[in-house]
Amino acid sequence: MPAAKPATHIHDAATHRTHKDVVNRLRRATGHLQTITGMVESGRDCADIAQQMHAVIRALEEAKS
Repeated sequence: MPAAKPATHIHDAATHRTHKDVVNRLRRATGHLQTITGMVESGRDCADIAQQMHAVIRALEEAKS
């Protein structure tokens, strides 16, 4: 039986091309969320936290593209 090919989605050059790309973007968002949690727990400045939140939102937007 031939090896299965990875699923590929081709939307345009700016979006993900495979499920692996989506997983990588979601892992990036997870890392940002863990960073944000630590920042809040340690009392970091709100502007720094907001910047990290923006990074999470951007990663999730890219994952759903």
